[in-house]
Amino acid sequence: MTSRWIGNAPSRCDLCDAPIVDEFYDASMPNIGGSWANVDRRCFTMFNGKLGVGRGQRYHKAQDGSFICVEGGRNTPNIVAIPDGD
Repeated sequence: MTSRWIGNAPSRCDLCDAPIVDEFYDASMPNIGGSWANVDRRCFTMFNGKLGVGRGQRYHKAQDGSFICVEGGRNTPNIVAIPDGD
Protein backbone atom coordinates (compact mmCIF):
# COMPACT_ATOMS: atom_id res chain seq x y z
CA MET A 1 0.00 0.00 0.00
CA THR A 2 1.38 3.38 -1.03
CA SER A 3 0.94 6.34 1.30
CA ARG A 4 -0.13 9.52 -0.45
CA TRP A 5 -0.18 13.08 0.82
CA ILE A 6 -3.79 13.99 1.67
CA GLY A 7 -5.01 17.42 0.62
CA ASN A 8 -3.01 20.14 -1.04
CA ALA A 9 0.71 19.53 -1.03
CA PRO A 10 2.89 22.40 0.21
CA SER A 11 4.01 24.76 -2.53
CA ARG A 12 6.89 26.38 -0.62
CA CYS A 13 9.45 25.34 2.01
CA ASP A 14 8.34 26.42 5.49
CA LEU A 15 11.89 27.49 6.38
CA CYS A 16 13.43 29.17 3.32
CA ASP A 17 10.31 29.80 1.19
CA ALA A 18 11.85 28.04 -1.86
CA PRO A 19 9.29 26.53 -4.25
CA ILE A 20 8.49 22.85 -3.77
CA VAL A 21 8.21 21.18 -7.15
CA ASP A 22 8.96 17.43 -7.15
CA GLU A 23 9.96 16.51 -3.60
CA PHE A 24 9.49 17.63 0.00
CA TYR A 25 9.99 16.41 3.54
CA ASP A 26 7.32 16.47 6.25
CA ALA A 27 9.56 16.21 9.28
CA SER A 28 10.37 17.12 12.84
CA MET A 29 13.37 19.44 12.64
CA PRO A 30 15.63 18.91 15.68
CA ASN A 31 17.79 21.97 15.08
CA ILE A 32 14.79 24.33 15.19
CA GLY A 33 13.30 23.05 18.41
CA GLY A 34 11.73 19.87 17.06
CA SER A 35 8.93 21.68 15.26
CA TRP A 36 7.32 19.86 12.34
CA ALA A 37 7.73 21.53 8.96
CA ASN A 38 7.34 20.89 5.25
CA VAL A 39 10.80 21.54 3.86
CA ASP A 40 12.94 21.14 0.77
CA ARG A 41 16.01 18.87 0.63
CA ARG A 42 18.45 21.69 1.39
CA CYS A 43 16.68 22.71 4.61
CA PHE A 44 16.09 19.08 5.62
CA THR A 45 19.84 18.45 5.44
CA MET A 46 20.94 21.82 6.87
CA PHE A 47 18.67 21.54 9.93
CA ASN A 48 19.46 17.87 10.62
CA GLY A 49 16.11 16.35 9.65
CA LYS A 50 15.58 12.64 10.26
CA LEU A 51 13.34 10.10 8.55
CA GLY A 52 11.22 7.37 10.10
CA VAL A 53 7.84 6.88 11.70
CA GLY A 54 7.45 9.66 14.26
CA ARG A 55 10.40 11.57 12.78
CA GLY A 56 9.67 12.47 9.17
CA GLN A 57 8.78 11.33 5.69
CA ARG A 58 10.01 12.16 2.19
CA TYR A 59 7.38 12.68 -0.50
CA HIS A 60 7.99 12.55 -4.24
CA LYS A 61 5.66 13.78 -6.97
CA ALA A 62 4.07 10.93 -8.96
CA GLN A 63 3.13 11.09 -12.65
CA ASP A 64 -0.50 11.80 -11.71
CA GLY A 65 0.57 14.91 -9.76
CA SER A 66 -0.01 13.46 -6.29
CA PHE A 67 2.80 13.11 -3.76
CA ILE A 68 3.68 9.64 -2.50
CA CYS A 69 5.73 8.75 0.58
CA VAL A 70 8.99 7.19 -0.61
CA GLU A 71 10.99 7.14 2.64
CA GLY A 72 10.31 7.21 6.35
CA GLY A 73 6.74 5.89 6.32
CA ARG A 74 5.34 2.60 7.60
CA ASN A 75 5.72 0.86 4.22
CA THR A 76 8.96 2.53 3.16
CA PRO A 77 12.57 2.14 4.28
CA ASN A 78 13.29 3.96 7.53
CA ILE A 79 16.65 5.66 7.42
CA VAL A 80 18.30 8.04 9.83
CA ALA A 81 19.34 10.79 7.39
CA ILE A 82 19.74 11.44 3.70
CA PRO A 83 23.19 11.62 2.08
CA ASP A 84 24.64 15.08 1.54
CA GLY A 85 24.42 16.53 -1.95
CA ASP A 86 22.48 15.51 -5.00
